[in-house]
Amino acid sequence: MAKMLKLKTNLNNSEFYISSLAIGILEGMKSGTVPFEVGIWSLGRPVFWNNFDNTNSLSDDLLNCIKTFDEIDSIKSASSHRSALKMIEELLTSLRTCQKNSLLNSPDLKLSSFIE
Repeated sequence: MAKMLKLKTNLNNSEFYISSLAIGILEGMKSGTVPFEVGIWSLGRPVFWNNFDNTNSLSDDLLNCIKTFDEIDSIKSASSHRSALKMIEELLTSLRTCQKNSLLNSPDLKLSSFIE
């Protein structure tokens, strides 16, 4: 059985860490180091964001960005690679705002990790 890495933090820190993770994935997609298909389905799967849908731990802006990941592939297929990159840039701008706003509440950003 594969080992699992689990990261644990206070729920109040989730906006910062998820926006940071999303920024990193999108930057990787933009640079070509992360294939579009891999990046899109990393955070864009409902199994990831469903847990946050009914909590107030993530802003609507962040949730909407995450839920939009799967549209990048549709735009790339229907339009062009350039259109997909434009969408990524727009998402990055929104995510950076989410990240910046998350720091306004002075989160402690403590993080622990476990390997099981």
